[in-house]
Amino acid sequence: MLKKPLFLRILLIVLICAADILGATLLIYRWRENGTLIPSTQASADLPGILLQDLMILIVPIIIFVVFFLALKKDFAGEMYLRIKGKWRWIGVIVLALCLTGVLIYHLMTQEDTVTAIYLLFYYVFIIAFWEEFVCRGVCTYLLKNEKSIIRFIVPNLLFALSHIFNYSGWGTMTSEYIVSFLRHDMIVIFGVGCINQALKEKTGTIWIPVLLHAAWDFALAYK
Repeated sequence: MLKKPLFLRILLIVLICAADILGATLLIYRWRENGTLIPSTQASADLPGILLQDLMILIVPIIIFVVFFLALKKDFAGEMYLRIKGKWRWIGVIVLALCLTGVLIYHLMTQEDTVTAIYLLFYYVFIIAFWEEFVCRGVCTYLLKNEKSIIRFIVPNLLFALSHIFNYSGWGTMTSEYIVSFLRHDMIVIFGVGCINQALKEKTGTIWIPVLLHAAWDFALAYK
């Protein structure tokens, strides 16, 4: 895959990101129309139902995971930065895990629904943060690993930012005013955050630092 022309690899990255976000978006909009969508902040109302719903949303990322696992084989964990090597990396992971624990304790103290608070921890770590980081900062940057940093950073993180256009609208109607506002404000911020996460991944040599940082941020804002 890495020997293919750059434009073909960029096209593959676009297709991967499009399949990921559009697959999830089509399901969410369909459930919303049918009145069967379960918000993550109401997990305790139907825990098996929301777990099944979230696993269905992950069908495309899981397929991507399997394809690259089979393609890379023994190099998979290393190329996807799934290992944690070195004392300081482990310390960083532990500190971020403690931050997540602190956020969980805060939510348990301030929210009556403890089941949902616990589920949200799982949701933001394993449903949102891990898979977003794996697809964008793992698979997509791997396909550009031999390119200049400006290409390696801009392409996947621009697509990462653009993929948030649906959920930032609350899965509502996509008006022209909203799209312009998103492109001018939210997209720039998300792109910057994506670049920071990628820099952290490359600097620390592990994807788990950005995964936990990503999850801690989202989890802290879960009830906003």
